[in-house]
Amino acid sequence: MKLQPKFRSPPSREWGDGRTGETRKTRETRKTREIFTLAQFSILNSQFSILNSQFSILNSQFSILILLSQSTPNTRLTKSR
Repeated sequence: MKLQPKFRSPPSREWGDGRTGETRKTRETRKTREIFTLAQFSILNSQFSILNSQFSILNSQFSILILLSQSTPNTRLTKSR
């Protein structure tokens, strides 16, 4: 008669890291949270990049305005009486 090995389901702590006591569920939750945090930083980085571009455009517009004001004769926009 051949003995069948008994299957024993491991406790939840054996699915995780034995040193930290982190279970598989908490590890998956932590990894998901890290992914969302990285995604939020990526979105924030993109928003700052857009803002930087807008300031660059504004800076160019002011430069053009200054150049135009220096190149034209000193005239007022309102009609003189």
